[in-house]
Amino acid sequence: MLLILYISRRGKDVTTMKKLHITALLTFLSTCTFAQSSNGIFNITGHISNLNAGKIFIMYNSSAQQSIKDSCNILNGNFHFKGTVAGPVLGYLRLDNTNYVDKEAIYIYIEPSDIQAELSAGPFSAISISGSKSQDELMRWKNADLALKRKFINILSGESFKRKGIKKKAESDSLLLYEEQRALQTYAFVKGHLKSYVTPYLLNFFYRNYTRVQLQEVYAGLSDSVKNCTRGKELANHILQMKDNSKGGMAANLAGKDYVTNLDFDMVHLKGKYILVDFWGSWCQPCIALLPELIKEQQKYKRDDIVFMSVAVDEENNKAKCAGIVRSIGLNSINIWQNISDKSKDSIATIYDVGAYPTFILVDPTGKIVERGTGESGFLSCRVRLDELLPKN
Repeated sequence: MLLILYISRRGKDVTTMKKLHITALLTFLSTCTFAQSSNGIFNITGHISNLNAGKIFIMYNSSAQQSIKDSCNILNGNFHFKGTVAGPVLGYLRLDNTNYVDKEAIYIYIEPSDIQAELSAGPFSAISISGSKSQDELMRWKNADLALKRKFINILSGESFKRKGIKKKAESDSLLLYEEQRALQTYAFVKGHLKSYVTPYLLNFFYRNYTRVQLQEVYAGLSDSVKNCTRGKELANHILQMKDNSKGGMAANLAGKDYVTNLDFDMVHLKGKYILVDFWGSWCQPCIALLPELIKEQQKYKRDDIVFMSVAVDEENNKAKCAGIVRSIGLNSINIWQNISDKSKDSIATIYDVGAYPTFILVDPTGKIVERGTGESGFLSCRVRLDELLPKN
């Protein structure tokens, strides 16, 4: 179950990254209890400083993967929600009534217990969240990750990196090194938390950083309840799919009609060329931010050497919007469309096991996947690999 709290304030707009699909359910509770629940009931009692009145929204996916949305009025900064969960589930808190999760969202783990949340409305942040063991475990990982990130930021702020050329290369190298260290640190964390519901949550994001053997070792040690939760089942599925679409595997063929140009395409006809595939969406801020970098990559190489494929995974009513983005930035690519609600085994995102956006996949002239990654670090990994393999213009 995915739980999200949204706070609506007049005139407040927040940009978005990752889209969820929601159905509505309304409830308001004005009192709170503090007894430990043994029947799956949770109570979230919260206070928001700097916000006396307004509306707060609670959104989550049930254990049956049904989307639910609820809301209540904020009274003197206080709010209260009540619901039922089978076990610990990850949630998010944010400041508006949109069906998205982005970098401004606050993580919160919901458990069958009484949870207290002290929040601040400006800027939106969590002062404290208590009453959830899984929340404590997640924060332990996040605090360690933040400390690691600060370490690399401090290195880059040193005098030796202030010259523009050196700093740019140092930033790229440091990001890749940070991702390597983060993977090691996260793996040590999950190995030490095999009974935690946070473990499959983290590995569903970072599983591409590990070998199949490493993931199987962790999965085998998970408790039965963790294996059987939604995130545990997702992790098992990722492990099963890794062999065919991981680095070193052969890329699945993509064929169809370009939704921007209306021309037919088939990857079979691209043998002998490098192919850089970008999975993105109009709802994904990091995806949009990296599109200009793809333009720069196109300008670096001869058109006969490499083909760019852009796979837009979005809602059907955003197809024209995605096409407009591609045209406006001048991206010369083969453009593939997939409805974000299509979770079938034949969907492109399923075939390539894409669970995070943006995802970049580099295919060599023989059809083999030679690099793969997510986010900015994934793009940098593919860019570095291309620099090694292809002559520039």
